[in-house]
Amino acid sequence: MREELGDRVAEVLDGGPCRYGLESTIVSLVDPDGPLLLRHGALSAEFLANRWRMPLSLLLRAGAIRPSVAAHESPSDGPPSDGRASETESVGAAAPGQMRLHYAPRTPVWLADDPQLPSQRRGRWGRIRFRETSTSGGGPSESEASWAETRLLSRDGDPVEIAASLYATLRDLDHRMLEGIVVDVCAEAGIGRAVMDRLRRASANHGGA
Repeated sequence: MREELGDRVAEVLDGGPCRYGLESTIVSLVDPDGPLLLRHGALSAEFLANRWRMPLSLLLRAGAIRPSVAAHESPSDGPPSDGRASETESVGAAAPGQMRLHYAPRTPVWLADDPQLPSQRRGRWGRIRFRETSTSGGGPSESEASWAETRLLSRDGDPVEIAASLYATLRDLDHRMLEGIVVDVCAEAGIGRAVMDRLRRASANHGGA
């Protein structure tokens, strides 16, 4: 946070390590049809639906939390050259974290199961794995030697462990002068929904999303 805000703020209050490593869940309570999840976060959609005794599908109503794009832009428009979301992209967003390109490092991020992932990687690439034996793709060569930098976020694919260090790992690799970062995918359940939501928005900066 300090790095992103720079000299725009005088002080940053450090609350210490966060167990989940993700922002808060945001829910709208003004919709007449009931609570509406606007941003996935540490409190999972399953937990909230159970607590409110409502169908999960109602909380996750179709289109409610898909990446938002400004009215005068199309989903195929490229991201800003520095990999950050432009102010115009926030038009129509009901809550923070709904922009098409968000949570994105400057280094292009690719999901390991993306069919547009380059088959031939040139230069230095980074790899983020969610478990010791990855089964979620990543291109034709998965040998450790083929990656300039590799990071393991969990030995057994624990989504809480993955979420806790995801941002810090992306930020670390963003400073390693890489051509791209390939990241594993996880099951979209529980906090895994928030992890995949962040990764889809982060991966919008390679132009293939």
